[in-house]
Amino acid sequence: MDHQPATIAASTYVSRLAFEQQSRAWIRRSCDVLVNVNVVSHGAEAPIRSRLHVHMISESGMVASACRDDIPDCFCISIGAEQYHIACASVHRQDGRLHIRFIKQQPEAFVMTVASLTDRHALLEAIDPDVYGLAETVDPSAGRAARA
Repeated sequence: MDHQPATIAASTYVSRLAFEQQSRAWIRRSCDVLVNVNVVSHGAEAPIRSRLHVHMISESGMVASACRDDIPDCFCISIGAEQYHIACASVHRQDGRLHIRFIKQQPEAFVMTVASLTDRHALLEAIDPDVYGLAETVDPSAGRAARA
């Protein structure tokens, strides 16, 4: 039998992200931090709010575990006191872990700082954008979050 390499039909945005995930270009760094998840579901009375426990992070994504099973494939994580948002797509789920792709590549300084954190709750509180390499992306005015 003639074996052909498997091809993935990139019919949806999430499936295209999953295909791109197979050719990883960034180094994953171990970490142990929590981030907030925000999901606005169509027709839902209230948005889903949860947390992810991030185990590994890179400029293009992360591996995390969720305390809820109903996190959809597309969601947003918030960093700090709603200061910075990252649009995400879950491209694979295995053994309780989500393999997540960032829609937009994140700055290396941000990823390195997150990987070096020793306080697991540091990203749940207000952050100093300069420390995280986000000075140009975080809106300094109260209540307005930048989106990445």
